Amino acid sequence: MLNEKFLSIIWKYKIFSQYPLKSISGKSIEIIHPGELNNHAGPDFLNARIRIDNIQWAGNIEIHQNTSDFFKHQHHRNKNYQPLVLHVVYEHDIKKQIPYSTEILELKNYISDSAIQQYQHLINSKELPACLNLWSKIDELLIQHWLHRLAIERLEKKYQQLQIYFDKTKDFQETFYRLFSRHLGFHVNNDCFETLAEKLSLKLLLKHANRLDILEALIYGTAGFLNRSYKNQYLISLQNEFEFLKKKYQIEPIETHLWKFSKVRPSNFPSLRLHQLALLVHRVPEMFQDPALFFQNKKYLEKLHLKPQGYFVNHLTFEEDKTTNKIYIFGKSAVHHIIINVITPYLFFYGKNIGDEKYQSLALHYLEDIPAEINHITKKFELQKYHIKSALQSQAALELYANYCKQKRCGECNIGVRILGSKN
Repeated sequence: MLNEKFLSIIWKYKIFSQYPLKSISGKSIEIIHPGELNNHAGPDFLNARIRIDNIQWAGNIEIHQNTSDFFKHQHHRNKNYQPLVLHVVYEHDIKKQIPYSTEILELKNYISDSAIQQYQHLINSKELPACLNLWSKIDELLIQHWLHRLAIERLEKKYQQLQIYFDKTKDFQETFYRLFSRHLGFHVNNDCFETLAEKLSLKLLLKHANRLDILEALIYGTAGFLNRSYKNQYLISLQNEFEFLKKKYQIEPIETHLWKFSKVRPSNFPSLRLHQLALLVHRVPEMFQDPALFFQNKKYLEKLHLKPQGYFVNHLTFEEDKTTNKIYIFGKSAVHHIIINVITPYLFFYGKNIGDEKYQSLALHYLEDIPAEINHITKKFELQKYHIKSALQSQAALELYANYCKQKRCGECNIGVRILGSKN
């Protein structure tokens, strides 16, 4: 049995096997505009415009599997359904006329077998994305346009999170700093880094930007890593400094056990990322002072590739007896992670808030300029020989997979609609 969701797709995108359309009474029907899908109570499509035997009508459309469903659902007792300009059904199964003598369009003879088969395959397939093996039959330009739209859709969602930061801080720079700090956690420690940024304002860090030792005392101390005994003289000096700063600025440190090191790559150890945060505020304060201006020049990204100094030249954690001979810089993959999760969402957010589209365009250009992410989802596309080349495409693929494929929203996906309308 075909469901009403499928029939709505057929109506909305006019995926008919033949024309002209005729009502069950023999009147010709022309769709000028299918209407707006209604996700609330009431008719399925609002504000449609159709022509019935050369008379133009404007109003609402109701869609059912069978005509009798109109009465089963008690629509004849609901004024919201009276009048309709058209009742669209898969099968007209009763002779009883619905109120106001509304014309009925029976779709049974206007839907191809291939459209039905394709829809059932897409909905029932356990493989996701279910349509990937058919992408080679679709116009490449359509796929690219759809991926571009999905990348923007993903940025729109990230915009909502940034708006929450902005509502709390009322400050663009602080909003950027909180987002940047959160993603220094590289997924595993995101929440801890966000808490750190809430406890330790950007304004306070920039006040001491010319002193790396004070920045480290503030950051390591607030993170909870200066609450133990040390032999290293530099760490001891940071402890003493933080005891004074903690009282001066009324700082409540984070509980150390909340930071996660297990199953984390050494380059992503939170201790090392905290050091890199201190270095960035010290060496590249302009990035935090005016992020929108700073990131207009993509060459400035090179300033992020900082080498550790001092204690962290030969340490990765605050365990003094564990040293390393390898120097971990803030590398290319880390910068790409920041571009995707911090720089582009911030530029998009900033541009939208001040009404300047150049920042939104710049955000998309950043995504187009760096390689695609490689993860278990983007690999699914590679397995079907569709190559995700840029971060813009990989972000779009993540949005497509999570919010369309997994939720079986094929009828709201441009690729799915094109497949349903294909004759093959």
